[in-house]
Formats: sequence, C-alpha cells, structure tokens
Amino acid sequence: MPVDTLTLTADRVLRPDGSLRPGAVSVAGGQIIALAEEAPADAVYLPGILAPGFVDLQLNGGIGIDLGATDVNSFQRVLARQPAAGVTSVLATFVSCPIERLFAAFDVARQVTSRPADVGARLVGVHVEGPFLAPAWRGAHEPSFLRAPDRRLIADLVEGCGDLFAIMTLAPELPAADECISALVDAGVVAAIGHSGADAATAEHAADLGARLVTHLFNAQIGLHHRRPGIVGQALTDPRLTVSIIADLEHVAPVAVRLAFRCKPGGVALITDAVAAAGLAPGRHTMPDGEVVVVEGEPPRRPDGTLAGSGLSLDQAVRNAVAVGVPVADALLAASTVPATVLGRTDIGQIAPGAHADLVWLDADLRPIQVWIAGTLILPNGRLPY
Repeated sequence: MPVDTLTLTADRVLRPDGSLRPGAVSVAGGQIIALAEEAPADAVYLPGILAPGFVDLQLNGGIGIDLGATDVNSFQRVLARQPAAGVTSVLATFVSCPIERLFAAFDVARQVTSRPADVGARLVGVHVEGPFLAPAWRGAHEPSFLRAPDRRLIADLVEGCGDLFAIMTLAPELPAADECISALVDAGVVAAIGHSGADAATAEHAADLGARLVTHLFNAQIGLHHRRPGIVGQALTDPRLTVSIIADLEHVAPVAVRLAFRCKPGGVALITDAVAAAGLAPGRHTMPDGEVVVVEGEPPRRPDGTLAGSGLSLDQAVRNAVAVGVPVADALLAASTVPATVLGRTDIGQIAPGAHADLVWLDADLRPIQVWIAGTLILPNGRLPY
C-alpha cells in the first residue's frame, strides 16, 4: 500500500450489501483503496460503527440561509454545518421561484463547486422542486410561482446548468408532464414525482416513462386509500421507485416510517428537507420565500400552520428511524448508499474501493464522532482538527 495510507478498523463497518460486521478500511489519496476483513497492526481502532458519509438529496438551507437565494459565502456556511450531522454530500434544493432566480441560484451553485470544499460537505448537484407542481398539493410553495410543465424550460435548464441539474420533482398528472419526464430522463436528470394528487395509474405511467423517485413520501400527495391507492400505494409496491422520507416523526408518523421501510427494502432514502429556518431560535422569521414560525421541538411552519420543510438533521433522521423499529443497517443505508444510488453514483455513499473516502464514525447512540471527507478528518463542529 502507499506510504501515506491510513487504515481504520471498527467492530461494525457498513458494507454496500447492508451487512454490519468487523472490517478494516484503507484510505489513500482521498479514496478508499481497500476494504478487508482483518486489520493490520497499525490500523486505528474506532469503537462503534464506521459508515459511509451521509448523502442528503434535499437540503434547502439552514441558519437563516436559503440555498436558492443567497451568495457563495453563505451557501458554503450551510455546507460547512453538514459534517456535524455525518453528511458529506448534498443536493441543494431550489423550490418554486421566478425562473430568473432559479438560473441565478444555479450560477451560485456552480461557483461553489468551483471552489475547494474546505471543511464543508461536497455539493454534488441541485434538486429542482417545482415549479411544475399541482396547486392543490403545493404545500409551502408560493402559488404564484407555480406553472404548467414546459419542456422548453427543462431544455434551458439542461443547457444552462449542465451536470449540476440532478433531480427535478414534478406532479405527473399535469398536462405535458409526460413529455417533461421523458425530457428529464433523456438528459440524465432524475425525474421525481411529488406535490401531486396523482392516482396509482398515473404514478405507474410516470415510472414507465422513467421516473425513479417519489419526493417526501406521504407529504404533499394524496394519501393511501384501499380503493384509491394513489401515488403512495404505487410507490410502496413499485420496485422501480425509490421513496424519500422526512423522518422527523412529525411529517411522517412512526408507523408510516416503518411501513415504508418494510415495503421497500433498499428503496427508502432518508432526507432532511431542512429549510432556511433550520437552526434558528424559536420565533417568527422572515425568509426569502415568506414568513416561518419556529417552535422548539417542532418543524418550521407557515403562519397558517402549513408545514414549511423541516429543521431535521440527517443523523437525527437515522436515529429516529432506528427508534421506531428500523434496523440500524437499513437506516444507515437509507442515509448513504440508497440516495447515492438514486443519483447513479458509486463514488459516494458506500465503503468500497475506488469510492471517495467519505466516512462517518458513529458511537453506540448513532451520533457522529468524526467525519472524513475525501480522506480529510473533520471534527463534528465542522473544523479541521489542527
């Protein structure tokens, strides 16, 4: 092995197949170069769990900063907070907004990716949530920003934003949604369905066209009914569809979290959907997209009581899932390997030779102790240990 190799060993190492067992992970040049069953004598022993760095498919912002309406430095401040929660890769989420603002946000994101990651999570792309959403299921999205699906806008986004454009969420029942889903798939963008009152047949048709993700299952979509199973029923039974879940136990009840994991082994991605109000003190706050009320221990809400995203961290989502009965390995996979697989990425979200050396060491309570991004050790407070 190279002379600068670091080998970490733990009693429980999460492998891509979901098994948790003793192992040794060797790192050099920012990559994982070996995963072995037995550790060499000079390996660093980590009591607890060694897991892949977490991947958040839906991060809107935090500490008063909306990633879709900010500058490069503030954007990086939000990314710098993520390793404390075990997160090493992020999709910035831009919600429904004026189109010129959307392109401006992409320009900021592009500048962020051109700078060194420093101590923050890696920005791996952008999730565009809207504006092609069903008005009746818009949730906290501003209704004046919603618009009918438009393939030309998708073409403009693909041309102007390139590889940063990773996921787009839209309502599949809207006119011209079919051609938009096809355009996204053809461009290599993950087509996600959500904020929708679609029935099961429409959701199945979207999957036939290539949609592969259901955005925040159970939220902002028609509920499950035994004669009208809707988008939820299709999502829980269609192996082509991965579902993302906000497991703060407020957006989704514990039994519904268990239901999703039991119906879809390896098909659940934990997300935060954390918004600009995440991390702010209780009170009423003015955000770029309107006022939000923060109450301690509860998710942010609009003044009318509508849920407005979450204040969740991804490590807390893992702990919540485990607390309601999800096996530890399944919860960790849902925060790492599953979301990476949604993106078609094998270089993040897994402990395997050739992947980035993005790792999180967790204690017995599943709290991050230390995090490595591309082999660089970062302390949970987001600062380098020197």
